Amino acid sequence: MDNEYDLASSEGTVTQTPTPANSPVQEHHIDFLLEEEFACNPGFLDFFVEAAQEHFKPLSIGIALEKVIKPCSEWNCRVIRSVTTAKGETDVLAIYHSAEKPNRVAILIENKIRAGFQKDQAERYRDRGEVGRKNKEWEFYWTCLISPENYAQDNMGFDTRLSLEKLATFFSGEDERTRFKLRVMQRALKRFDETGLQTKDEPMTRFRAFYAKEAAGFFREGEVNWPKARDAWWDDTWFDFTGGGLPAGAKITHKSKAGVIDLAFSETRVNSLRKALAKCPHPSEIIAEQTHKSASFRICVKPISDFIESDATKATVVESFRRIRDLLAFYNSNKKQIADEISADVAAGSI
Repeated sequence: MDNEYDLASSEGTVTQTPTPANSPVQEHHIDFLLEEEFACNPGFLDFFVEAAQEHFKPLSIGIALEKVIKPCSEWNCRVIRSVTTAKGETDVLAIYHSAEKPNRVAILIENKIRAGFQKDQAERYRDRGEVGRKNKEWEFYWTCLISPENYAQDNMGFDTRLSLEKLATFFSGEDERTRFKLRVMQRALKRFDETGLQTKDEPMTRFRAFYAKEAAGFFREGEVNWPKARDAWWDDTWFDFTGGGLPAGAKITHKSKAGVIDLAFSETRVNSLRKALAKCPHPSEIIAEQTHKSASFRICVKPISDFIESDATKATVVESFRRIRDLLAFYNSNKKQIADEISADVAAGSI
């Protein structure tokens, strides 16, 4: 069945649940889910620690594993998502008291669905654990990789790993909140099955570096935040622009293969933008379109199909930058009218 996904694991089979279309799950969605469970559900910490023991490598500190990581009987877990230090970012940091003594124990969690590993990523997780131990933020720590079962056949340098399939077995209740979380897991696993591991694509990486260089030469400093050069994967052809006076939750995206530039407002209906266009002077090229849960002011441009010969696409890229500047100018000249139309639709219950 196209819209269902069967989760099977050594613990049994999870009941199939409908999966909504057009609802992709990113790593940060799983991070939010983990944050809530660690913070609000006393049973989740016990489940997580027990499940993680399956792939645990022996600790180097000379203390029995169960004495170090077993939680104390009184639940007291504290959790922080997206913890960034000079040593990099930890997706989810959970701190609890162990049954032995007790001691403070930190779990440093890296979550993967499709993204590949960064250079020395597992080692930098361990570095952050050591810094926290030396700074007396915790006495012990362990690092954990969460990913689909077929993502990795070993711990990839982490102390242990926990599969998304096994994590999903925790969400077996019949209440709608639990079933919603199970569907999130299902969508994540379905996405991995459909697309596989996201690996670096050298031609697209070079093109994005070319694009960033051209943007830096075209836009004035502070005019807009253009996408910087980074590792890219196959078909990584959308370029996001923020700042430039745009409100929170709005961004300009150059969808280069499709040949459109969208100024998108999240959780907005297209009727709001069409009313604004009717009242605001604007270039004839600007139209309003519904873009899933967002609505966008759109300008069509020449599509880009060749991401290898960047010199051949330079004129198209530069022309797209001009159109981005036109969208920014239109918004900044009419921002009050646009905001008023969106607010009116919200008040009327149209959104």
